[in-house]
Amino acid sequence: MKYNKVYYYDKEGNRQEFFARNLDTKENISALKEHEIYDDTETIMLVPVDFVEHKKRKSFFKAKPNQVNRLFGKEDSETHDIKIDEIYDKLLASRKLKVWSKDFSGYPPKELPICKIQDYNWNFEVTREVLKTEKNARFDIYGACKNGTLSIKRPEIIIEVIDTHFLDKDLFLLLLERTKQISCIILFYFVQNENFYNKFDINDFRISAFIKDGKFYYGGIQIKEPKSDIQNDIENKYNYYNYINQYFIKNIRKGKTLDLKTIKKENML
Repeated sequence: MKYNKVYYYDKEGNRQEFFARNLDTKENISALKEHEIYDDTETIMLVPVDFVEHKKRKSFFKAKPNQVNRLFGKEDSETHDIKIDEIYDKLLASRKLKVWSKDFSGYPPKELPICKIQDYNWNFEVTREVLKTEKNARFDIYGACKNGTLSIKRPEIIIEVIDTHFLDKDLFLLLLERTKQISCIILFYFVQNENFYNKFDINDFRISAFIKDGKFYYGGIQIKEPKSDIQNDIENKYNYYNYINQYFIKNIRKGKTLDLKTIKKENML
């Protein structure tokens, strides 16, 4: 399939449109290669095609060869979409955002700082290639510093709203690896029992679950991968995902409240 135009995001986070007819110069082609380009739905990654046939130039875009599109099924609930809009509006209204979690490792719980966010660009339903694997994921909300700087103090922020579905298991593993390789934090916002697990006021964002430095945290506690007697089993790599999905995500989605006592009782630490 041929495409006459593509879309990409510039360094300021603005969505830009580029037409195939402008592939007439090496400068334009070179500039376009600096961006990941997609179709209008942002689910198909494209590449430029430009050649001369019978003295006539032909320029268009086509799907990137051997690409795997989205890695996971997206939420289909209206509540999920409404919540994304609410969070997005609050992010735009926040000038200096403090992100934190309750630390359940002691009693009474203390405030655990996660990061401070200022001068960020935000977009929702953003598609990105994950770790140059040619596998694309569409994130609910994506944020990056306006000046393009990526550092410990200015991490890439991905927010996933959880209502009817959790992340695909392969995507979960890739995001764990992503947070190891670059400065990136994954924040989870739970729709069920909302005020217990998270709360978002202007400039103040409390969450309960996040991924940072390749580790999954709940209530400030690192949830360690369970030991397994299975060796060299292809399914063994999903133990961590299955463990978290079974004991945390499914209970949270049922509206249950998981505090430190519940976690210890279920031997989740």
